[in-house]
Amino acid sequence: MKKILYFTMLIVVSALIFGGCSQTTEDTLSDTAVSSDSTENSKDTAADNEKTFDDFVAYMTEGGFIKGSPVEMTANTIGASKGSRYSMGTNTTSKVYVELYEYEDTESDVASKILNEAKTSGTFTFYTSMESATQNTVAAVSDNGKFLMLYTDSSTSGTNVDTKNKAVEAVKNFGK
Repeated sequence: MKKILYFTMLIVVSALIFGGCSQTTEDTLSDTAVSSDSTENSKDTAADNEKTFDDFVAYMTEGGFIKGSPVEMTANTIGASKGSRYSMGTNTTSKVYVELYEYEDTESDVASKILNEAKTSGTFTFYTSMESATQNTVAAVSDNGKFLMLYTDSSTSGTNVDTKNKAVEAVKNFGK
């Protein structure tokens, strides 16, 4: 009788242990799979949102909007963290300057003022008040709000204006 009771208890305890372990293992595997999927999705989203200044420069270079050696700009003057200027002659009568900037802190007073004004009006007061600025300078902000382009072209010919407009659209679409 003791052997039967002992054997029955052994079966019940084994069933509880193995049943509990298998349930926990399945739950753990299921949770791990969900966690893994979430991690991959957040990495994809983070990769889309974590565009760098180098990515921006490469994108604009591949689009044919900048070329040559950049000159480093004093970016903090306009609240940016990085900036470069590219000088290009499109033909004998035109000189094009493209400035690219990255903003790490888009919420600072200077950065938010410039970025908001550039988004709404296509330029900003600080830049247009400078002597070297012309009426042919436009400003464009990237989709994620972290990058700014200033595009100055001394020519108002149709081809040049088209190129400027394409550059503006390219910047607005960067990061989409």
